[in-house]
Amino acid sequence: MRQDFLPGAVLLVAGWAGAAAAQSNLGGTNYGPANRPLLFAEGGGVGSLRAFEDDDGDAFDLDSDFAAGRHFGGGVGLQINRWTALRAVYASARATGEGGASSPLANNRFRRQYYGADIQLRGGGRLAPYFCLGAGAVTIRPESGARLVAPDGTAFGSESWTKPAGRFGVGFEVHLGSGLSLFADSTAWVYRWDRYGIGYTPVDVNWGGGLAYRFGY
Repeated sequence: MRQDFLPGAVLLVAGWAGAAAAQSNLGGTNYGPANRPLLFAEGGGVGSLRAFEDDDGDAFDLDSDFAAGRHFGGGVGLQINRWTALRAVYASARATGEGGASSPLANNRFRRQYYGADIQLRGGGRLAPYFCLGAGAVTIRPESGARLVAPDGTAFGSESWTKPAGRFGVGFEVHLGSGLSLFADSTAWVYRWDRYGIGYTPVDVNWGGGLAYRFGY
């Protein structure tokens, strides 16, 4: 999955750099008055940049990981000025665990719900690169029928659990006029996984695109 993710990441970074370079040619855009609400919705893929490891840093179980899945989400916010917005964000992702016979993840489906807040900093112009940084939490919910057994044979229940998380991402936005825009981005959630006999810090990445609307622009 990480190999599948890299081409998309390269394209995203290239688009971000191209958007930044285009600012001088596009010229400024009047984004209207400050302190106006915004809405956005998105969808795309989800995956992990790190394989599962135990607390000693050794590979947990030969490529034990999550298969690439899909996510959808969105949020609301406040556009403080043309460059800065405060946003509340939410995303829900589904993926299937992979690994050897001793992996508690293998063949089990999980839903991961990400929610939090961030600050978005962006460039001006009709094609605007942006960066976001924030924090929140992740709730891990094994789906019905999950059989979770640690390498030492310990069986676990399928109750959900929640961990605090940091969030950061990059993207670019194309302004269509009248407050409407298209965007593409990649955001990462970093948190601590300490269940089912596994202890490690995953980096879950949501990538895709969507629509945003800023009222009064």
